[in-house]
Amino acid sequence: MLVSSKDLILQARKKKYAIGSFNFSNLETLKAIISAGEKLKSPLIVSTTEKAIAYAKVEYLSALAQKAAAQSPLPIVLNLDHGKSLETVSLCLENGYTSVMIDSSHLPFKNNITITKQVVELAHRQNVPVEGELGELGTQSFTDVSQVRQFVEQTGVDFLAVALGSAHGVQKEEHLNLEILEEITKQTTIPLVLHGGSGLPDEDIKQAIRKGICKINIDTDIRTAFKQGLKEGLAKDESDFREILKFSIEDMIKVVEDKIKLFGSENKA
Repeated sequence: MLVSSKDLILQARKKKYAIGSFNFSNLETLKAIISAGEKLKSPLIVSTTEKAIAYAKVEYLSALAQKAAAQSPLPIVLNLDHGKSLETVSLCLENGYTSVMIDSSHLPFKNNITITKQVVELAHRQNVPVEGELGELGTQSFTDVSQVRQFVEQTGVDFLAVALGSAHGVQKEEHLNLEILEEITKQTTIPLVLHGGSGLPDEDIKQAIRKGICKINIDTDIRTAFKQGLKEGLAKDESDFREILKFSIEDMIKVVEDKIKLFGSENKA
């Protein structure tokens, strides 16, 4: 069933685990995510980026997610990941998204506050929670701890994505600055989110969860598994693309299962 992210994430924070936010842009990826979640009885957040929306259209993605959620016993969230404008957020809300993220972290601090607050006001009118971001991912400019309290109080965001040293994609020698995370938790009580979860050492992720992270985004690892499975499928003497894509689905299921176990959300649905 399709649900709001707020209660799920608050429960994750209370019980010291994290919920995976897994990106999809096609049927095969969504099927893999749902299959892994159902096998391990884990709540799920399925997310789409603006690039995914440009590729597959928000109406198609929403219809896929809503139908999958309606047929599943799991609590499933449909989330906008890294929305860049009020227009994109509005479009997603119109199409049944149950969680949205606005990412204005690349803008000056005051502009970030202004735009994030506008999104919060819009989404909260429909009882949809909002994630904001403070600190740019992958730039080595970590979240400024001194700005956290003001940002949260003036925007009214439900969750905060923080920059701790991770990056989109898989980078060499990625590690999290857990000292900054500890300082952030002293400034706010709202749930904290980690982006760029692919490529991080497992121990860093476990430590981050123990110190307050309760939502973790995964994209690159899933796309890498899709590509590897596709290579396996194309190597077979097979002309039916549905049979070929089964290899991609199987490889993606393994990745999502591993992340669910790592995050501690198994048997939490």
